[in-house]
Amino acid sequence: ALLASLAFGSWVPYEQIYTEGISGLSQLDIAYACELGYRVKLLALAKMAAGCLDVRVHPALVATDSWLANVNGVYNAISIRGDVVGRNMLIGRGAGALPTGSAVVGDIVDVARNILKNSSGRVPPQAYQAHSIHEVPLQAVDDVVCKHYLRFQVVDQPRVLAAIAGILGEHAISIESVLQKGRGQVQDQPVSVVMMTHEARERSVRVALQAIATLPTIQGETVHLRVEETEEE
Repeated sequence: ALLASLAFGSWVPYEQIYTEGISGLSQLDIAYACELGYRVKLLALAKMAAGCLDVRVHPALVATDSWLANVNGVYNAISIRGDVVGRNMLIGRGAGALPTGSAVVGDIVDVARNILKNSSGRVPPQAYQAHSIHEVPLQAVDDVVCKHYLRFQVVDQPRVLAAIAGILGEHAISIESVLQKGRGQVQDQPVSVVMMTHEARERSVRVALQAIATLPTIQGETVHLRVEETEEE
């Protein structure tokens, strides 16, 4: 919320930001993503989209050869795209006692210096003067358009894939690729089927997944991850 407010000069209420954690992920999804040429990263996104602010936090698939995919361990990264300067990235340690403490102490020292020098002018909290701050509506997550990773647990029977593909097609969702390894060892044992879609609206994907969940051959919860195109230059 703070970074989005600084970037776009519009206050972003944090309680209105769509957030999704990583508790639904498994090693299986990480392995499948890697095989498909992606890595799974927890992203906080903020960008302008059709006059609205698209602000959300969730795990997403990013291309293996992208900068973001190769930020690991205690390192965090901020990727910024400017109209003139293109893509820039800041990378540094963002986890652990010392990196976190350094950021906090830096702010305290900055405040103390201003007080000691009796500074008459301060940079506003959002780096914008109050009269320059404007309200920009937030884009609903249902209106986000992107590629999607879908992992189904299905009973290994004929025509299962056709049924899933048919429902996706009814909601104008095109399939880019399908990945299935092996077969169930015993009759009706569930197996994982991964589908990568072309760009589709979030609302359409959600409605389609609700319909797919009613199929008798679907076992358990479907894993749904968005694919974030980094547009690196």
